[in-house]
Amino acid sequence: MSDYSQWRNWAAGLDETAFARLWLALGAVTALRPAQGVLDDWLGRITSRAARSGELGWTAPRFAGSFAQRLQALPAPDWLAGWNARIGARLDKVPVRVAEWPTAEDDPAWLTSLYRLVPVTSLRLPLLSNRMLGWPLRIAALEDIDRAAIRDATGLWPASGLARMVGSGSECFACDVLMLSGDFDGLAAYLDGGQVSANILFARAPGPLAREDHARILGLVDATQSGGFVLFEDDPGIDLPGRINRFVEQLSHARRVDVAACQAFRDLPQPAIVGLCDELARFTIRRVARRLQERSRNVQRAVRLPAPLRAELGAIMPQVPDLPAPVPRAPSGLESLGSDTVQQSDGLESLGGESAADAAAAAAAGAEPEVPDYERLEAPYDHESAGATRLVQAAEALERAEAAVSANRYLQQRASIVRNDNEIPASRGFVVGLVARVRVHIGPPDRESNALPEPFPEDALPQEFDSWDLDVWLSEPTHLPVPLGAAIILHRTGNSTACTFEFTPAAAEPFNGRISVLYRGRVIQTAALRATASASEAASANGTAPVLESVLQVKRMLADPDRRRYDLAYVLNHAATDQPVAHAMGGQRAWLSNLRVVEKTVEDINALLSGVARTARDYAGGLDSDKGKTLLRNLAELGNYLHLYLVEPQRAGAAGAARRQLFDGEFIQVVSTRSDAVVIPFEFIYEYDAPADDAMLCPHWRDAIKAGQCAATCKHDDSTFCPMGFWGLSKVIERHALQADLALEGEVGLQSEPVAGRDTLKIAGAVVFGSSARVKDEQLGPLRQRLQAAQLDGHQAADWSDWKAQVGQASPSVLIALAHSDGAGRAATIEIGGKPIKTIGITAAHICASAEGGERPLVALLGCDMAGTGDDYANPVAVFCTRGAAAVVGTVATVLAEHSAEVAARLMQGLTFADRTQTRRLGEAMRELKRNALLDGELMPLCLIGFGDADWLLSN
Repeated sequence: MSDYSQWRNWAAGLDETAFARLWLALGAVTALRPAQGVLDDWLGRITSRAARSGELGWTAPRFAGSFAQRLQALPAPDWLAGWNARIGARLDKVPVRVAEWPTAEDDPAWLTSLYRLVPVTSLRLPLLSNRMLGWPLRIAALEDIDRAAIRDATGLWPASGLARMVGSGSECFACDVLMLSGDFDGLAAYLDGGQVSANILFARAPGPLAREDHARILGLVDATQSGGFVLFEDDPGIDLPGRINRFVEQLSHARRVDVAACQAFRDLPQPAIVGLCDELARFTIRRVARRLQERSRNVQRAVRLPAPLRAELGAIMPQVPDLPAPVPRAPSGLESLGSDTVQQSDGLESLGGESAADAAAAAAAGAEPEVPDYERLEAPYDHESAGATRLVQAAEALERAEAAVSANRYLQQRASIVRNDNEIPASRGFVVGLVARVRVHIGPPDRESNALPEPFPEDALPQEFDSWDLDVWLSEPTHLPVPLGAAIILHRTGNSTACTFEFTPAAAEPFNGRISVLYRGRVIQTAALRATASASEAASANGTAPVLESVLQVKRMLADPDRRRYDLAYVLNHAATDQPVAHAMGGQRAWLSNLRVVEKTVEDINALLSGVARTARDYAGGLDSDKGKTLLRNLAELGNYLHLYLVEPQRAGAAGAARRQLFDGEFIQVVSTRSDAVVIPFEFIYEYDAPADDAMLCPHWRDAIKAGQCAATCKHDDSTFCPMGFWGLSKVIERHALQADLALEGEVGLQSEPVAGRDTLKIAGAVVFGSSARVKDEQLGPLRQRLQAAQLDGHQAADWSDWKAQVGQASPSVLIALAHSDGAGRAATIEIGGKPIKTIGITAAHICASAEGGERPLVALLGCDMAGTGDDYANPVAVFCTRGAAAVVGTVATVLAEHSAEVAARLMQGLTFADRTQTRRLGEAMRELKRNALLDGELMPLCLIGFGDADWLLSN
């Protein structure tokens, strides 16, 4: 029998309401754990502590044990009489904080009893969190049913003015409230990769709540790094939009988060369970006001602040209360948790006695203190249209002012060498055998440091944060055995913190390093660090000091809350010896891979796929045919070589979350920084065991593709091979290509990408397509049929001149070139309609109707190895990327002219949806179309790879 049931039997003579009052009293005294005194003294100290802390601590009393005997020494009616005489209902409007879910209780009956009297009751989560809710409140969801509830809620006042929906598809990083529903175990598996971060979870359980649901929700709290949860049972009559709106309304009155959550979800058919860490439970939007005032003081010190913006701040900021910093809270009686992540007293509570300080304070108090009342409202937060709305207006004004005065900040380095324990500037480069130090930071120009010429893209970072945690990596293939990593913090103004990399040059060879800066696993800026490394100081007279040189700025817009965390990033470039190198970075690990060792494997993959194109009829039936199975087995063997050289060396030492992120993560970024970088078909990396010559196709491959993952019972050994072992079918791979305009200069930048408010790539309206003279008109039938089925208006271009005219007239959302490529380098050409044009001759007018911006099209280049794995044909992709395409789809092998229309038809099928209201991210759409192609017996779509931002949201 549970403790709650035994206490209920002990007080069987009381009705439910009276017992609820007794249950509240017993738990409050248990949280106090007085060492001495009588009931009246205990109750006085409880009141005093609640008045000082603003909350009432409560711990479920055990029915057995010495302390329980002390509680039971007084009969239940006397307990109730003493409480009613001294306290009565005075604490009913004080937030109750419960130490933990009692170990002896399987169902929430013990909590339901508390709710009868004190509906604002929440579990205290032993988490250390500096969480601060945004304002307006950012709300997101994973499922369509929850997103519909958010849309309805944000159509109600005050949520319509004080909250906004963020995230679309399945991405919603950096939200305040994350709505969850469905199977909690499945959600935990999805969220375990750190793709989503939230401040509080609203979780809808499919069945009656129990202790095991509480344990599962704690796993979700950990996975999302959140500070708490509201757990409620699904019921069609709960009016979820209204409750979301009620939560926003409660917050707008400067009420605590625990009050807002409990009030918003009270009176459900089955009571909700609220669990919050201290920091989040006590948060009110008064903290937002304090932060806005601090930001206002900072920005108004800037002499460059334009007068109209200064006047705007001068008008609105006086309406934002500037409250003094909060004083430390008195203990609330919950210290018996024993966690070092919560406020600690002098320790007597956990030993069965109250602190001496509490006893003295209670004795000196004399008169009954005033206890808090969460229903009490204070100006200017007594109306939603007053204080809370002013905060939103002030935040918007501050964003305008900060944007106007923000000075550019730059990635900078300062290098030195250490001689005889003295650190001196490395003005003549590094010296073999002497310790070298490279100090890296981001900030305004510094005379003592060497800076990149381009500003750091800080506007790409989420602007709702006060600071950003950035990862910095230094790699160099000759002098650094392993890349060196560190973290820096970039605040809204001034210099970031600095990190220092220390190493000893090993040989008198040029230092050709790379410094890469990442945010949430994605490279946002990378630079070359070049210097000489001399054999001795005497030989360094003609040496060159370390200098940062531009490579590229990769991610310009990470500010949208939808931006996902990527698990692994590869930067491809060359070492000083002209050796192609891959710099891989993921989590807290980084490494270098020599790409020379995989060049032959890449050529073999290209040859294998191109051979299929030449004898496509032999592969009719796809994986149901013997030749199709043999092809996949051979690709798996080659792909396992890629895995061997590029991934497997890092398995040693990686465990737990780090191993999951590096080797089981779903999102991969690949950046090529040179025109002659080796194009690695990462899509064909095969991560299962290499198949034996007699290996069989997994009999469950169709089920695995449909589910998006293999069953837990799959062995993945050499006796079988499976399509889901390939990265192109199991992961989202985001590729960025070099800028063709600057190809002769070696290292270059990137193309268009989604930004906040402009993240949708519309696949609708007009499509311009053209084909090589090698494609017969009747072979275009599948493409024409697919365009018609998708209600797209197809415009066929006779040649490149006609193509440019069609683009200007139709403003197409998609361009499809079933082209033939020839030549290499400067002589490279691309042909449609029998008329080739030099690849570098493709202009912005061939891509966009207007050079002044507007919507950018998606471009499909289907033909002779357009992605450049087998020869120097990367130019077509690079030119279209650079000169206006939102994204480009190319091929990693030759697709013969007569088959290109079929591949184009499959591509368009994957990019359009039967339900025109449906949306999907480009990266997931590319992966899905390959899966569906295999299910339909098609192999050539495996050659398709995308260049550009994987987060483009496709819409028809």
